Amino acid sequence: MKQIRRWIALFTLGLSVALPAPIPAQKTAPASVSARAFSKKEGNKYPTVDMRGGKRGEEKTGEVIYLNSTQREERRIAIEKGLVYDHTGKPVPDTRSSHKNQNNYVMDAAGNFYLFDEFTVHSIRHSSIFAGGPVAGAGNLVIKQGRIVYIDSSSGHYPSKPLFANVLKELSACGVDTAGISK
Repeated sequence: MKQIRRWIALFTLGLSVALPAPIPAQKTAPASVSARAFSKKEGNKYPTVDMRGGKRGEEKTGEVIYLNSTQREERRIAIEKGLVYDHTGKPVPDTRSSHKNQNNYVMDAAGNFYLFDEFTVHSIRHSSIFAGGPVAGAGNLVIKQGRIVYIDSSSGHYPSKPLFANVLKELSACGVDTAGISK
């Protein structure tokens, strides 16, 4: 039975974890957005934390899906001049979910952000993006009109509150007005 649930979850993942459709008015990033914004950042710029030990047992039930590198890359977002784009360069539309229209994010040690919606796809959690590996930040966010308007460090899987200052630092470096973000 557990194997059948896992297969159904993997099938659902393939059908439902793609980012929402792009904002119709603009199909791709404007020419003024640099290719640099869409290049994956490398290195260990920020400290990371491991997943909480108590969550590891939960992960072994097979109800949480771990993404491979291709699936992870499809969740990566680029932020330049405060605007959020998906991995193909299309603007990310307003977030929608069953929980205050929040989506979830994780940040890696290099400052790359990954976006997903665990409130709609319950088999994907903060731990899914890096297959249970460490993160440099995790929480929830809201995007409206292409901009992050709310962000927090709420994660049951990772003790991410001590890392939140680094998340805000990276967002600020990407042109996000962190003073104007609800936290």
